[in-house]
Amino acid sequence: MTRLLFAVVLLSAMSATLPAAPVPVVPPDLTKDREGNPLPPGATARLGSLAFRGPMMYAVSYSDAGKTLHASSGWNLLSWDAETGKPLPTKSLAPPGKEKEPGPEQFAAGDRLFAVEMKPREFGMRGEPDGAVVVRDRTTGTELCRIPCTGHLNFAPYYVPVGYAPSAAVSADGKYAAIVSRADKTVEVYRTDTGKRLHVQPIEPYNAGTIISPDNKTLYIIDYAKPVRRCELVSGKALPDLIDTDKATDRLAVSPDGKLVATRGTFADKDERGQVRGTGYNGFLAIHDTVANKVVRKIELGETPIEFAFAGPDAVLVLTWKRKPPLSATHTLSRWNLTTGKREWEAVNPYTMDRLTVSPDGKRASLLHSQHVIHTFDAVTGKPAASVAAHAGPVAWVGWSADGRAVHTASGDDIMSWTLKGERTATAAPRGLGGGRLVPFVPGGPLVWVAPVAGEDKKAELVAWDFAAGAVAWRLPVGEKVPDRVYSHDGKQVVALCWDKDVKGWRVTVYDAPGGKVRHERTLTTPNAMGPTWSPGLALSGDGKRLFVAAA
Repeated sequence: MTRLLFAVVLLSAMSATLPAAPVPVVPPDLTKDREGNPLPPGATARLGSLAFRGPMMYAVSYSDAGKTLHASSGWNLLSWDAETGKPLPTKSLAPPGKEKEPGPEQFAAGDRLFAVEMKPREFGMRGEPDGAVVVRDRTTGTELCRIPCTGHLNFAPYYVPVGYAPSAAVSADGKYAAIVSRADKTVEVYRTDTGKRLHVQPIEPYNAGTIISPDNKTLYIIDYAKPVRRCELVSGKALPDLIDTDKATDRLAVSPDGKLVATRGTFADKDERGQVRGTGYNGFLAIHDTVANKVVRKIELGETPIEFAFAGPDAVLVLTWKRKPPLSATHTLSRWNLTTGKREWEAVNPYTMDRLTVSPDGKRASLLHSQHVIHTFDAVTGKPAASVAAHAGPVAWVGWSADGRAVHTASGDDIMSWTLKGERTATAAPRGLGGGRLVPFVPGGPLVWVAPVAGEDKKAELVAWDFAAGAVAWRLPVGEKVPDRVYSHDGKQVVALCWDKDVKGWRVTVYDAPGGKVRHERTLTTPNAMGPTWSPGLALSGDGKRLFVAAA
């Protein structure tokens, strides 16, 4: 027994002196990014996250009491965890043999999915083709019914373009649908499990719309230049018209308990000669008490409201649009307290935003960006609901560091720096970046943009960024003649283009930006430079000595 124990100890001591076995090296998976999502063919890293992004997204909606966010993308239903932004499994609802064909826009309501499928338009056809609202079970994909319709429908509150009234609505529980038929001059209410029509309401066809209250009890009918009508959703029993809504109301929202309604009015926008040139929107929201049937408050916004929705029973979120000539327009999302009439917070975004969606519990909100990016907010605080390591909007500029070991990117909101593996190392949001034009169309060159002057609505300045210092390199005021494009080869000499309406040509100005001087200026009067909406084809030489102009 003693010898056996000694042998074991001796072998253990000898094994400790032997060289360790080599650990196998696992090569990195170049087909996936840091989060495990697949990379495009040939890519080695992704700068940023895939959270709340997708191809050709439409109709954002919440489910599971606001815990899950959905977006339609053809036949696919994209889903995310609303709190973290983590992508959830994509569900394909394509019929057999149609997987590669473009699918319809669809959205989720309750446990059901809704999509509009139209018949092909025939040559010489007048009017809109016939179609159907297809209702499916969201879990199984089983088709429940088809509700007939004519023409494309704008569903409330999921997808209603600016300037239009909603032509269809689905109840929050997904059990009922109201469809506007302009050909028949009616609003028809259906059950979505069987497709049975419950009742029909007459309308005027011009700009008619319909909304179903979140409590699934009341149907609101919008008739242009007439009071907003109400009736019981299931029975069709008429209710009193909504008072003070006879001045071209085109959009409304209902509180979760159905007790309050917010409306937006329109008016004829006329020029100096008194001729109508379009439709304008009142800069306020009227809040109606549906029980007492009276206006209890007006929320003075000071800007044009585009979309609005209730966030709980005592607050409303408003997406406004404000043009700041001569710079681009900005969109602002704000929360207003209905008891005090005061604004609680606001978040400014320079991009085109629409399709405001609020979760059923009123705690989260989302906006769909024109570049198919969903922005999510905490509806109570206005802060981003999920921390996403990426630009909020599309990337407008990308360039390498001087040593080639880092990549810099910029959008209309912020500037970021990345390692070659896709790790973000720095973020900055200099003043004026989000309020002007980020137009450095020279990839890899110095980052120079046009920004508004603080406190001045019609003045702008050129701004350059120093990546080494992580700060603004210089600012150069340019007054009211805001450049449409800027070029720079070294971050010091800047070539700026601005349309001169007096001579009907492009004014080219060369600046010594750090010195704050204009080196020289001339006007392009080539045949290709005869319109303010056309930008001449230009190229700046690498040494900044020659400017090449495309001309006929």
